[in-house]
Amino acid sequence: MLIANINTFSGALARNTDRVDGILAGLERMTGGGAKKASALTSSSAKIVGDNGKILDARVFKASVPASIADEAGVAASLSDAFGKAVSELVVWTCKSI
Repeated sequence: MLIANINTFSGALARNTDRVDGILAGLERMTGGGAKKASALTSSSAKIVGDNGKILDARVFKASVPASIADEAGVAASLSDAFGKAVSELVVWTCKSI
């Protein structure tokens, strides 16, 4: 009886493959599923402190770039790129703030 049920089920799946694929694709779109692209993310915070020790301004700098995860060198290069973007924003912010 179990073999007959499995055969019936697999036959129904075979006849409705397009429908099943469409349902799965819709669920992926609805839930944000599917293949995700790797990215390198960096986050740093900075404070500008006055002569009296009070914090005059503070900000968090974040940057994300697509990552190559083929090997360690690719990951390191992607992190370096992300850090470079964040530091560039930090320098511009600092120059405007002081």
